[in-house]
Amino acid sequence: PEATGLENIYMRGLQMGLSLKEVRALIPAVLEFSELAADIEKPLGTFSAGMRLRLAISVSTMIEPDILLLDEWIGTGDARFSEKVKTRMMGLVEKSRGLVLATHNAALMKSLCTHGLVLAKGRVTFYGDIGAALATYSMEKKKV
Repeated sequence: PEATGLENIYMRGLQMGLSLKEVRALIPAVLEFSELAADIEKPLGTFSAGMRLRLAISVSTMIEPDILLLDEWIGTGDARFSEKVKTRMMGLVEKSRGLVLATHNAALMKSLCTHGLVLAKGRVTFYGDIGAALATYSMEKKKV
């Protein structure tokens, strides 16, 4: 929390495997997307929860991975920023070679996935078409 927003961009970028040169090159895009340029030199501890979220999303989505791993879909913040995030996330999904999405949101799964994997107590109970996976999940849920 004592590190500035800018220092946090560098730290996260380096943790993601980027070089200092690569992080520096991405900073303008992160600042533009997050809309935090005026506050980026302030300590992260002074940021509101919404500002922290904006920075985290902006940094986490600054590179385009081959395979996108998501634990739920990022959909928080004010309505305008939430729409920016949705657009960015859809762009990442479209450009990736694969998506692994952990979620309970059936509508999201139907819109993004072709296949589904159903787990029960850590064991695979079904793998196949997303519609059949959702049906299997629904039936297993009723058993519990």
